[in-house]
Amino acid sequence: MKYLYTIILIAAVINIFCGNDDYDRGVKDAELYLKDKSDIKQYSLLSTLTSLFFPGCGCVGVSIYAYFDEPQLPELREIHNIYYMSGFKKTFIPAKKNERMSYSLTAGGVGTVISVATYAVIVIILKNL
Repeated sequence: MKYLYTIILIAAVINIFCGNDDYDRGVKDAELYLKDKSDIKQYSLLSTLTSLFFPGCGCVGVSIYAYFDEPQLPELREIHNIYYMSGFKKTFIPAKKNERMSYSLTAGGVGTVISVATYAVIVIILKNL
């Protein structure tokens, strides 16, 4: 019985040390995948267009949507263990959500400024007629 406990203890210790390395590798790989900004264009464009027609709504509405829309994990070339995937998910998902929100807020703000400036010019032109 002592040998069984010893073997379990040794296996647990080995698992902890091996798992940490995979977790760190998952974090580093997630940071590499975050450099891909392909889906950010969709949120920026949607936010800008919404703000052009409904000033201020694009900033708020699309940013809220960007936060609650769960980002899809990229397809990984290899099958990885649970420690790697844990590190990857805990880094990738919150960072991608924050990135989407910041880009949609910025683009919505630009759309709102353009929209309000356009409405102001139209009002000034109509008053001077």
